[in-house]
Amino acid sequence: MFYRVEGKNENVFAGFGIGLFIATEIIKRHKGYTTIESEIDKGSTFSFILPVKI
Repeated sequence: MFYRVEGKNENVFAGFGIGLFIATEIIKRHKGYTTIESEIDKGSTFSFILPVKI
């Protein structure tokens, strides 16, 4: 499960962070997956892959 870590900038971004969890659950139910790349002090990139029916 995703969660927010505590730190000096924790109040910079409002909200609970539940949106990423909900989006990931929807993607999983469609047989897809989520990838995450993260660097300290630079940020994170979240991507998703969904299968395509032809």
